[in-house]
This record gives sequence, structure tokens and C-alpha cells, in this order.
Amino acid sequence: MQHAYAEISHDNVYKGPYKNDPVILRQLAKSMALMEAADDYFCKTLEQVSAPQNKENMLLEHLVKVFMEIRGLDEPPAFDRNLAEEILSLVANEHISKDDIDVFLKSNRIL
Repeated sequence: MQHAYAEISHDNVYKGPYKNDPVILRQLAKSMALMEAADDYFCKTLEQVSAPQNKENMLLEHLVKVFMEIRGLDEPPAFDRNLAEEILSLVANEHISKDDIDVFLKSNRIL
């Protein structure tokens, strides 16, 4: 969309015969506003998805800590986004809490 905007605005409007046409300038302004709004929505969505206080992110952080404890690691393992998403989808769909995970691991003598 940005490329199309640049092509139209540069070649046809600012360097072309339509640089003083208020209707065309308004259309360009509206298209830029749409791109800015979409960018803002995507950025806010990413912030919400990445927020540390999200249940899924808290569970993942807890699972990493448990894994490190079980394996005796000082540093977290390399992050695998696909594996993390798979685990989170299983955990989130079952409405499992951090306490549920700890109870399961202790009852199965993993911790």
C-alpha cells in the first residue's frame, strides 16, 4: 500500500498536474490515514499479544522455568516459537493454571 501511495502521490500529484486539486489531495490524505490506522492497530495488537501479563505468556514463562529446573539449566533453552505456540494452545484450551502444572509435575514425581 505504501508503494502504491508513493507512486500515485509522487508521479501524478506532486510532480504532475494534480498537485492543486483538493479532491485528489483529500483522497491521498484519506489513504494515508487508513495506512496509519492499520499500522496502529497492528502495533497495538502485537503489544497485547506480547504483554508479559497475558495468561499464555505467564504460563510459557512458568513452563520454561520448570523445564530449566528439571534439566538443571542456568540459561533458558533456545526459543522455538512453533513449539511454544503448540504448548500454549494445548494449555490455554484446557484452562490450565500454573498451579495445575505444578500439581501435575509433583504428583508425577517430575519435580
